[in-house]
Amino acid sequence: YCNKKVALSFKAEKTLVSATSTGNTIILTEEVKYKAGENLDLPNYLKSGTYRYTFRLDKNYNYVLISKTHETQY
Repeated sequence: YCNKKVALSFKAEKTLVSATSTGNTIILTEEVKYKAGENLDLPNYLKSGTYRYTFRLDKNYNYVLISKTHETQY
């Protein structure tokens, strides 16, 4: 018998705000809002706000994640 919680429930609402391409670079901007379930607190690593992902095309024609930035909005 295990009396510990084995699963935690969090909800994420995500909206893709923009996607731009310039040369060999793609930038995706996404708004994210995390919500905790009943009687739970969000862990520190789940942060609501705006995320910006930058991808660059490598010499093998694969897009590689170059950076991920976070701006607090909520």
